[in-house]
Amino acid sequence: MTYELNALQVFTVFLAGVFFGVVLVRIMDWAIARLFRYVRRRRVRQMNLDPEVEALALQGRYDEASREMNRRHVESLEQLRSLEPPTPTIH
Repeated sequence: MTYELNALQVFTVFLAGVFFGVVLVRIMDWAIARLFRYVRRRRVRQMNLDPEVEALALQGRYDEASREMNRRHVESLEQLRSLEPPTPTIH
């Protein structure tokens, strides 16, 4: 059994294929973006960062988050140094 298709039917089937192809690509793009967002959030949460630094990292502002972590680390080192007793000098 064979079917004869005229040009309008062929064109309609072609347009339907393009439409569903575009829809499928959009759905796949959305799903992949959600997956990457989930993985990024999970990795950031596993790092046990301060809430402000974590918020910066989750927004994708990694340079600012890194600078903030370094600044806080330097501050904590300076606080530790201030707690140390002065080293005795021998005269």
